Amino acid sequence: MQISNDTDLVKISKVMDEVLKVRTKRSLIPKSYSTNRAYASDLADFMDWCDLYGYQSLPATDREFSLYIVSLILNGYKTSTIKRRIVAICQAHLSSGFLTPKTSLVNSVIIGLNKTYGTDESSKKSINKRMLNRLIEVLPQNLKGARDKAILLLGYEGLFNRSELVSINFEDIKFDQDHNLIVHFEKTRSNQRNYKEGTLTLYPNEKNCPVSAVKEWVVKSEIRSGALFRSINKHGHLSDKRLSDKGVALIVKEYVKLAGFSYHSYSSSSLRNRVKTHKKS
Repeated sequence: MQISNDTDLVKISKVMDEVLKVRTKRSLIPKSYSTNRAYASDLADFMDWCDLYGYQSLPATDREFSLYIVSLILNGYKTSTIKRRIVAICQAHLSSGFLTPKTSLVNSVIIGLNKTYGTDESSKKSINKRMLNRLIEVLPQNLKGARDKAILLLGYEGLFNRSELVSINFEDIKFDQDHNLIVHFEKTRSNQRNYKEGTLTLYPNEKNCPVSAVKEWVVKSEIRSGALFRSINKHGHLSDKRLSDKGVALIVKEYVKLAGFSYHSYSSSSLRNRVKTHKKS
């Protein structure tokens, strides 16, 4: 744009002043603690992803932003989660003085992939007992296999969603004198249990028992405090870092694929979607 005289400069200055006033007012609008925490977590995930693949996070290009969105959709994230992350990343750009990377390219990616794969948990198929047994059969016989077996069986029998699973600490579990497993947890809004909130008792059974699986994981991992489920690197070494909720989704998809099923149709919610199925029938 070519500026012809001082009058134009004055007009531009006034417009910029108004823009800054609006942005300042928006930044003063209070958000709930949970919203701010979710946005911070969303931005951190995007920055970690950029670091992993060698991209610059702030500012990000529309191409890199598009690739990130693609990865979220392919990993089975809900539409609401993806939209919230887009908002968080765009707000971070604006507050840092950068243009938002949400362009027509990004919008076309979102529309196209939603049509192809879908991202709502409600659209994911449920895992039944027979399929669960098949997933257990393809688990590796190592430390990762022990962890993933405990996650799959505990998630299935306890109707845990992925955020509840990864929030469990060693101090939250106890084996009583009858060898039952008692789990204390923070119940989230997305779960469908009708038993006493915050406490779950699981009883031993013969095949693919969650009680035995958790006990085996505790013994093999030698975890005695802190996060019960943790990251394991490609060399099989256990980390002190708590497993992310995204990690649970990837675990489900990994074994669904190994067992010969279409991993696009399943996510971590598939472990508990059978409750919704039964309610409809």
